[in-house]
Amino acid sequence: MNKPYIIAEIGSNFDQSINKAKKLIDVAKSCSADAVKFQLFSGKILYPNDRKMQKIFKKVELNPNWIDALNKHANKKKIKLFFSAFDKENLKMLISKKILFHKIASSETVNFELFKFLNKKKFTVFLSSGMSDLDDVKKAAKKLYKSKLIIMQCTSLYPTLEKDVNLNVLNTFKKNFKNAELGLSDHTLNDVSALTAVGMGVKYFEKHITLNKRSKGPDHFYAYEPKEFKRYVKNIYLAYSALGSNIKEIHPEVKKVARLKGLYAKKNIKKGLLIKKKDIDIKSPALGLRDKEIKTILNKKAKFNILKGKPLKINFFK
Repeated sequence: MNKPYIIAEIGSNFDQSINKAKKLIDVAKSCSADAVKFQLFSGKILYPNDRKMQKIFKKVELNPNWIDALNKHANKKKIKLFFSAFDKENLKMLISKKILFHKIASSETVNFELFKFLNKKKFTVFLSSGMSDLDDVKKAAKKLYKSKLIIMQCTSLYPTLEKDVNLNVLNTFKKNFKNAELGLSDHTLNDVSALTAVGMGVKYFEKHITLNKRSKGPDHFYAYEPKEFKRYVKNIYLAYSALGSNIKEIHPEVKKVARLKGLYAKKNIKKGLLIKKKDIDIKSPALGLRDKEIKTILNKKAKFNILKGKPLKINFFK
């Protein structure tokens, strides 16, 4: 990947409205997100013996019957759609619909029953680590042996303060998971952690999105509204661009103004001429070879005719 991959986490912010869910997909695409994600769970399965919790979670459930319509809408908008499934029945259903990306939520890192289904073919799996210690992540990564694995550093606090993001854990992940890629599930209220994570090798970013953070619901208040999310994506791309190359060299535009001496043709040089010092002029700016590189072309033959005053380059000679 030569660019970051940014996921707009819709979570429960569609407020059980399919039209709002589609609108959030549209907004995520307009903000240049690469993917949108929903959570797929059943209160009855999560809390089989707790009617109070069932009732709470029922209010934020995604209707499974909407999945085909949402997937069709996302495909039309050319944005990836995937889910966090919290139980085997929902996961099996997603797999049957040929959903190839899957998220393991923090709470399910030790739910190894789910992993059996993800090992049936090579899926892309985002493994959240917010409710895990290193031992949990190691065991999960070992069991997800068939997947393309992205391990997401995450702190399951909503919102997360900067002092609790613990980005240095990414270095621990690099050391322990050589075949996995790195991500950040970002619950902070600003862009600082994401921009820092870019410099630490993170390519995948997940951030909650909402149409209005004053809406009622558990995930709205710390999510980014469209303008904020658009800024978030833009800033990540700028930070990613700033990484540039790992080769230390002089920028071509700098060469034009730097007080460095370069090598130039002192006269018209014919093809096949054996280059001597007398054929070379040394002056500023150094648009081709620098004066310190003169030995690389002395006693070499010109590959073609070179006009007087032309900056000399190594590929002019053999």
